[in-house]
Amino acid sequence: TVVGASNELPESEELDALYDRFLIRRSVARVSNANAGTLARLAAGRHQASGGLRVDVGSSAASVMSSDGVSSVDEPEAARLTLDDFKEQANRAYASVDVPDSVIDLLVELRNWLQDKSEPPVYVSDRRFMKAVQYLQVVAHGDGREEVNEYDCLLLEHVFGSRPDDAHKVRARVLELIASDPGAQQAELVLLGLFGRAARLITGAASGDATSKGELPEAAKEAQALVDLLSGRHASLCAALEAPAGGFPELRASVWQGGGGGKKKKAD
Repeated sequence: TVVGASNELPESEELDALYDRFLIRRSVARVSNANAGTLARLAAGRHQASGGLRVDVGSSAASVMSSDGVSSVDEPEAARLTLDDFKEQANRAYASVDVPDSVIDLLVELRNWLQDKSEPPVYVSDRRFMKAVQYLQVVAHGDGREEVNEYDCLLLEHVFGSRPDDAHKVRARVLELIASDPGAQQAELVLLGLFGRAARLITGAASGDATSKGELPEAAKEAQALVDLLSGRHASLCAALEAPAGGFPELRASVWQGGGGGKKKKAD
């Protein structure tokens, strides 16, 4: 794992391959005047946290000192996560977390849109595309889930963008893809066809056409089936928006985006 920082983005083709190997890219603004004190404490090897706690770093155990001078030790060095722990968790994520077809379709559509329809185009290499899938598996695994969901793709704003302005485009397009419902579009086409058929049958039945009169009950059944389908979709959307804990519970429960603790993982 390599972490890098730069005041400038690469502008030459010779550096593109190197830049492409940095999977997660974040633009960081300069430290504000209000946070200059925090920066100075970090430079001094300590951080003044909220609640009057001072955290001293750099020793073999994290030491926490309260405002009244009482010091306590958090965890010994042996209890801390190692690099091997992180590698093992990644391998477990790749082996245990599924990526459903709905997410794969979203990823493919997002990549195609960025490269072919976005202005200016945003190139997403095969390497980055494959690593993004594995990244989402780690995201879901860290959240205690066994399947990637579409909301996880919102985190790709820090992965697929090449320039700082690209992050907004990636996030906006993911939201559009999540909101789009191919089933609703298909239902709209069925409704238009059913409306035309019903109008023709009603006109024919009014003029005494026996065939039209015979087809009217069948058309009524199809209309009722369509109403039931749309009612079910409406109820599902209302349940997501009006959940007791707030709208979109899957998004709110995510440890990465909703500030929640994630879903409890099943015992091995």
